[in-house]
Amino acid sequence: MHNTHGFLILAGFLLVILALIIPLFILNRRHQSPIIREILDWFLVATPSIFLVLIDKWVWGPSIGDNPTADLPYSWFHFMFVVLMILAAYGLYRLSKNMPKNSLYKRFTSVDITVLKIGFFLLFIELYKQFSYATLLTSYQWYLFPFQFCSVPIYVCLINPWLKEGKLKIAGYNFLAIYGFIAGMSVMAMPVTVFVPSVAISIHTMLWHATMVILGTYLLSKQNIGTSTLQVKSATYILYAFIVIALIIDVTLHYTAPFIGLNAFFLSPWEAAHIPLINIPYHALLPLYGQTIAWFAYLISYVILFSVGGWIIFLVRRLYLQIIGRLVKSPLVF
Repeated sequence: MHNTHGFLILAGFLLVILALIIPLFILNRRHQSPIIREILDWFLVATPSIFLVLIDKWVWGPSIGDNPTADLPYSWFHFMFVVLMILAAYGLYRLSKNMPKNSLYKRFTSVDITVLKIGFFLLFIELYKQFSYATLLTSYQWYLFPFQFCSVPIYVCLINPWLKEGKLKIAGYNFLAIYGFIAGMSVMAMPVTVFVPSVAISIHTMLWHATMVILGTYLLSKQNIGTSTLQVKSATYILYAFIVIALIIDVTLHYTAPFIGLNAFFLSPWEAAHIPLINIPYHALLPLYGQTIAWFAYLISYVILFSVGGWIIFLVRRLYLQIIGRLVKSPLVF
């Protein structure tokens, strides 16, 4: 696909998005036409995946970047999505403040509905990626199987709204608020090795991780994160559960199907450490003590640094609540 055709489709896509968002804001503010609002919402959920299908054959040309992995980080393309992410996060925040109770979903809260729709948005664009880029129906590329730190929020988004009100459901939303935010922000801030020659997959990457930040920002507010240490503790327990599952997958596949190349959470004891910063102990210890000791140090740094990141998000949010006067300046109780 020529760049001209690709940009024309992109312009048309942006016009469609505006045509959906503007009336949606108006109807929400007026608390009118719940059925029409839902139709617009679900069109908004599905449209990006249709757009990705339409530009499937579009690849980066010399006029944009000969080497997308090196050229696109901190480029106009990257910063465009950062700006769109900030606008969308603010838009969802404003929309949620004026969102009327939706009688069409009697068993769901407004948070449930929002998270579920974001889950389907992620599902739709991921289905495009799995069928097109991972060649699901032919020779599947197992390294693209969606069970990485940045992938697992999709499962929480699709399952959590159906759970009964209780500790597990609250923990799931806390996980999305804290660690989903970290997952998205880590890539939006340092998009190394995520861009590929396919324009559609590069856009998918930006859409996916920007959505994690948008959802995290929304839930940080809706879950009132920063008011209780139980919030970050419960979120961290969910993270640890996913890490254990990932390790079980990695060990099982190593002994049953090592040829498929899946490295869940990039934690396989038999693979090189890939995640920047976290892999520093691995590379320092590998030539001195070998793979096993180096990997174990990598695992410990992985768990500690992500846990610390969760506490930092929690404490920053708590400080914000104290500054705006919504939280009594009381000491934290661990």
